[in-house]
Amino acid sequence: MLLHRFFHQVSDQPYQPAIIDRQRRISYRELEDQSSRVASYLHNYGVGHDCRVAILLNKSIEAVVTILGVLKTGAAYIPLDPGAPVRRIASQLKNCEPRALFVNSTSPVLLHGLPYDALTTVIVGEPVQTANEGLEARVWDEVLSVSPGRIPGHIKGADTAYLLYTSGSTGEPKGVVISHAAARAFVNWSADVFDLGPSDLVSSHAPFHFDLSIFDLFASLSAGAQVVLVPREMSVFPASLAAFIRDQQIRVWYSVPTILSRLACQEELTPGLLRSLRLVLFAGEVLPSKDYLSLSRSLPDTKFFNLYGPTETNVCTYYQVTGAHLDEPIPIGRACPYAKVFVLKADGQLAQPGEQGELLVAGDSLLSGYWKLPSETRRVKLSQPPPSIPSTSPVYRTGDLVRLSADGNLVFLNRLDSMVKRHGYRIELGEIEFCLNGDPEIQEAAVLAVREDERAFTIEAFVVFARAESGDTRTVESIVRRTLPDYMLPDRVHLLGSLPRTSRGKVDREKLRKMAGNR
Repeated sequence: MLLHRFFHQVSDQPYQPAIIDRQRRISYRELEDQSSRVASYLHNYGVGHDCRVAILLNKSIEAVVTILGVLKTGAAYIPLDPGAPVRRIASQLKNCEPRALFVNSTSPVLLHGLPYDALTTVIVGEPVQTANEGLEARVWDEVLSVSPGRIPGHIKGADTAYLLYTSGSTGEPKGVVISHAAARAFVNWSADVFDLGPSDLVSSHAPFHFDLSIFDLFASLSAGAQVVLVPREMSVFPASLAAFIRDQQIRVWYSVPTILSRLACQEELTPGLLRSLRLVLFAGEVLPSKDYLSLSRSLPDTKFFNLYGPTETNVCTYYQVTGAHLDEPIPIGRACPYAKVFVLKADGQLAQPGEQGELLVAGDSLLSGYWKLPSETRRVKLSQPPPSIPSTSPVYRTGDLVRLSADGNLVFLNRLDSMVKRHGYRIELGEIEFCLNGDPEIQEAAVLAVREDERAFTIEAFVVFARAESGDTRTVESIVRRTLPDYMLPDRVHLLGSLPRTSRGKVDREKLRKMAGNR
């Protein structure tokens, strides 16, 4: 199972700090004990194999304890964004049908009412009144009072470890199902290749509903490292974040490149803030070469790695960054040992050096499928690979356009579809469009990503109100905020009398793109 190496660390170094949360910390033995109590509590309520447990908690020691406790039962954990709109959370809860829910006492979901009552609910924080009459709720201290008994049942590699929601083109988030074996392939490799150990303090910057957190938690705990939870508000103030790294003496950092760009500026302003870092990992989007150069000059003894892989594949390629490729985007590198990658051209043939095509991935780390979406799973996870691909195992179509360089490294170019990435989050433009078109005040809407240069883009919404006088750009923003997280807000809103259409009656997106360019 995913926690196999963690159990060894509990035996080898029980008093080593496992999780550090500001002034609080918990040792490996305490983490083992408390997570076993959570597991026993859940087991007593019938939670086990083929069950799911939703976790709607702020990043905290309690959240980590809960994640490990869920995994010990053989159930899958589903981390949800506590800052997401209530409608989105309710939709996800209805979709995944969890047997239990762990939720912050301050969560608006409790005030608005859970989507159904068939939940064993644990409230972390001061007890509160909820909108659900007769809700069976417990508080955290009650859970930890349960004796940590042995949980029966063998966990197999094919069993689901977790489910992560990503943006979906139908207007509903897609749940990516990842097995213990798939997660373990990445976790074991990354702990070994990056030489994690007890002397390492590893940042946990990504929220737990983001796939970067898999490394933060499981690779670190499997190697006996200390996981330092980075407060969410730190990212808003780069100077505070840099000082936090210095004060905590963090040695391994992993985040989206946007954060590194901010840290590079702080290191230039105040040299020495980031000197504790021996390793910097980044993933989720392109790191501008100028920011890498700035950081690498300030941190000559720090190693930098670009990790690539959608949620559906875990990390599948990696590249140690040097000054050798600064005349083009930093490569995403070569396949991890547990993965095979193929570049398929539009004609169905494999790309040769210098050519480009869609990146396909095979190997041990692939998703099991999309939750309750078998047709979508079959569309992207091909059980029978195209004839030109030398693989007998399933391959995943990433939808990413890459180029195969002469030296064998891959270079990410763009998306083949309407999905974009912002601050590491995947955004399906169709989901924003679906949100707008579903509002009664709006007659029709279309959403595009318009590139401003080779690295930057804006999300542009074109909106036709049902009544011209009924709304403005602020109305559009309010509609989106009711359903979607802030990172999906359009950058610009264009109010139109009607949307242009092609001869076939479809929205003419090229004309809209020209409108955006002529603003």
